[in-house]
Amino acid sequence: MNITNLILILLVFTFFNCKPKDKLTPENYIDLIYHKNDNKTLSHISTNIIDKQDDDIGVFIKNHKPRFDYFFGNKLDVETLEMLYPDTLKIKKEFIKQINEKHFVSNFSKLANIKKQTKEHYTIDEIMQVASRFFVVVNSGKTFRIKICAGGNYFQDLNAIKDVSLIEAMTYEAIISAFDKKKSERPKFISNTRTYFSEAIKNPKSLDNNELLKLAENRLYEMMEKDESLKLFIDEYLIINSNNLPFEIKKDN
Repeated sequence: MNITNLILILLVFTFFNCKPKDKLTPENYIDLIYHKNDNKTLSHISTNIIDKQDDDIGVFIKNHKPRFDYFFGNKLDVETLEMLYPDTLKIKKEFIKQINEKHFVSNFSKLANIKKQTKEHYTIDEIMQVASRFFVVVNSGKTFRIKICAGGNYFQDLNAIKDVSLIEAMTYEAIISAFDKKKSERPKFISNTRTYFSEAIKNPKSLDNNELLKLAENRLYEMMEKDESLKLFIDEYLIINSNNLPFEIKKDN
């Protein structure tokens, strides 16, 4: 074999083996589930993690499922997909378009811990502001109640200023992990929440329900944002996951 042929073989081999290992193809990891009512009409569409992927990204997603469940479920425009039903071909096309948009892929890549990503920097105050929004006062008809929110419109004003999607995913994962502990081992912020809720819904000015709901929401956010137990728990969770955080934490001066 002469030197020219050897060089050509090496070039071809290099060409077929230089595909970026960490290139993200979102449709390999996310699909959709169609939920039907008893009468076979569409109830809703949800996102779903594809469990069969065993590459590095797929394994990482399965090992950190809550953050990806949150991200996929809240950062796609599912309402638009549902409006296209029953045309599942159009739904698929729109779905593929959404999950390949530059901003979505960028955040997905950071969340999936793909190397060589430029990470945003956030202060602990910004992180706590996001974490507090998961504790929501809702009007259940005759009375108010508190719920641990799994997304929704509670972050729109924050995202309008600065993208906090990755903080949402990580603080959601942290908060729900607290409920996996035995009751006797759960952090204090869980019981504090009930005390704050009682304070938040006080109505000395006889406000109507809508006015009081908005006031109570903001009161609860403020109290949870300042809760030292929640701050400590979030901080410890982020430290434990420091090798796979999708953002950097600004140090206090």
